[in-house]
Order: sequence, then structure tokens, then C-alpha cells
Amino acid sequence: MSDLRKIATALSGTYDIVADASGLSADFASMMQASLRKQVAEVGLRVWTPQGAEVVTFKQMEPILLDLSTTRTESGPLTGDYATGSWGDESRDYFLSVRVPKGAVDDEMLAARVTLLVGGEPASQALVRAVWTDDTAKSTRIDRRVAGAMGETELADVIQEGIDAHRVGDIETATDRFGRAVRMATESGNDETVDRLAKVVEIEDAATGRVRPKSKVEDVDVMIVETRSTRTSRTNR
Repeated sequence: MSDLRKIATALSGTYDIVADASGLSADFASMMQASLRKQVAEVGLRVWTPQGAEVVTFKQMEPILLDLSTTRTESGPLTGDYATGSWGDESRDYFLSVRVPKGAVDDEMLAARVTLLVGGEPASQALVRAVWTDDTAKSTRIDRRVAGAMGETELADVIQEGIDAHRVGDIETATDRFGRAVRMATESGNDETVDRLAKVVEIEDAATGRVRPKSKVEDVDVMIVETRSTRTSRTNR
């Protein structure tokens, strides 16, 4: 699965599992239809940061989690480009983390400028500001959408830890991680993930994450949980 993630990231695409071989033809037809719906090719994002600042993390959050941080191509002294592939009639969410130099209270600076490139030409732009404050309420408040993005990433990481533990026979760790994942998915309203996790553990209390190991877990169910743990959707948080 790690190889699939690497390929998907490199090609700015998605990946999934064909759980039932009888559905291979339908899955292939669906994949081709999705490809034909791509209307805009060579879409990219250019991130500018000022002298002394740097991009820490750049991820695609929706519709599938992809860490694009390592795909950056330097396009200037202070800019880097991230290819996102071809687009159809869709929207995507991205998470950007920038480290900036220290500042004094009430200082404000332009921390980043993100430009949407279509065919190599600028199409739109967004600005990221950094503001320094000594107000604890302001400095600890996280934007709802940012909190959601961080939660999706943490959930995917916890599920992967559970999968890795399951594969080496560490049932105690696997059960602990799957239980945490059930609780996190329940809190965020991610019912699809809870349903998938129910294939690998017996869920006694989803709200608290109390689960117990199943006597038998099918390999295909483990692969489905792993493959689809990176699929995200906008939920009410």
C-alpha cells in the first residue's frame, strides 16, 4: 500500500482497492469515465514565502489525503510549485503550514502567497497573514477547517499504526489504535470510517472507542481499511 501512496502522490491522483474481482470491469469503467471528465490539465499551486520563512507542510486534504511536501519544485528564489494534475468539475482542499521568523506583539506580515496556475499561467491568488499576539484566547483558537484537516491527518496516522501492528501480530497495539480511530471518527461524524473499522474490530462503544479484537479478520477488510483511510469528506464538526 505504501507503494500505491507514493505513486498516487507522484501523479497527484487517487488509489483504491478492488475488493471483489467481479467488480473489476465496473471499477475500470468508472475510472475511465472519471478520467474523461477531466477538463483542465496542468493545474498547479505556486507558494511564495518571504525571506526567512519556509513551508513546513503542504498537503491535499480532500478528496484524498496526499502529502505533497516532497513534490515541491523550486520555481524562483522564494517560490515553489506543487503539481496537482488534471481537474474536472470538482473542488479540493489543501493544508499549508509555514514557519516564519520571530516577531513582536502586534506585528503582522505576509507569511505566504498561494497562486493557482492553469497551464502555467496565474488564474487566482490567496494571501496568508501572520499576526503576533499575547492574547491566549486568540493564539490558541484554531480555525474550524484547519482543525478538521489536522484531525483527518491524525485519524489516518492512527489507523495506519493499527494496520502495521496487526500485520506483525501485535494485537494489543492494533486494538488500541483501532479503538482510538473509532472514537476519533465518531467525534468527527465520519460514519463511513466507523463502518469500515467494524470489519476489523468488535465495537462495543463507539463514543469512547471501546473495542475488542475479532476472532478472525479477513485480509481484504484490512486492505480496505488501509486504502480508504486516506479518503476524506467534508463533515459537520
